[in-house]
Amino acid sequence: MIKFLKFLGKIISKITLSFTYYSKGKESGKEDKGQSVNVYVNNYGNNSTKKIGKIDILSGINNIYANELVEDIVVKVEFTDGTPAPFSDIEFSIENIYGPVIKKTDKDGVVSFHNIQIKEAGNHRFCIKGTEGVVYKDLIVVKDNPVKLKFISQPQDVASKEVLNKVVVQAVYQSGSKAENLQIQLDINRDGVSWTGTRVKDTNKEGIVCFDNLVFTKTGNYKLKAMYEHTFLYSEPFHVFAPGVCMDFEKCEAGSKEEVEAFLTALLEKQLEGDVIKYNGEEY
Repeated sequence: MIKFLKFLGKIISKITLSFTYYSKGKESGKEDKGQSVNVYVNNYGNNSTKKIGKIDILSGINNIYANELVEDIVVKVEFTDGTPAPFSDIEFSIENIYGPVIKKTDKDGVVSFHNIQIKEAGNHRFCIKGTEGVVYKDLIVVKDNPVKLKFISQPQDVASKEVLNKVVVQAVYQSGSKAENLQIQLDINRDGVSWTGTRVKDTNKEGIVCFDNLVFTKTGNYKLKAMYEHTFLYSEPFHVFAPGVCMDFEKCEAGSKEEVEAFLTALLEKQLEGDVIKYNGEEY
């Protein structure tokens, strides 16, 4: 029944109805001769004389990297006679990723699909559909785009129980674009270390995240470890020294010969000045 009504509608949209009416003369009281009146029935909003015959991709499907937004995939639609197809409904979809989304072409027969993000590299099938069953199918080739991490601001030597300097990490995709809204986590290169502060944050639109409230309570030499999923990067080494020792220790392993020598040097210098220093909770 529905198919019949649609078929009937198409016929009605193209036919002209004719009928004759008769009216009585106002003065003579006689009936006038019949006059024919044509009534045209139009299917407004659709062009019944032209059909879509061609769909082309103007831009947007080349040089695509995983995790990055494709700002615009631009499509041009033409009728079978080669003229633009304005204000036509076009459906775009990417299998298992995007869509289907339907948009209308502009007055030039062009339509854009915006801000499409494909997170996995590989070949992804897309489809564009117009009216009358016109379909454009192809593959979008998405390149691998791993994240790279960089310490913009390295950790500096600090006394235990004092706030470490601001540590800044940036995440950038291999393609060069900034990695926004990625969760970056900090860890330390040694087990059993007592430290506090916010260690997980999301990158901003520049791919940057700032850690500014880290506090260590145990002296020693450390490296921070910035991580995103399976990607990680170590910072330069920094030293956490005992309160009262104001000398910048050498970058060396805690408890090593080099650290002991650095401490003794600091001890001698402070004692010469008449100060008392503390190291690992003991006064010297």
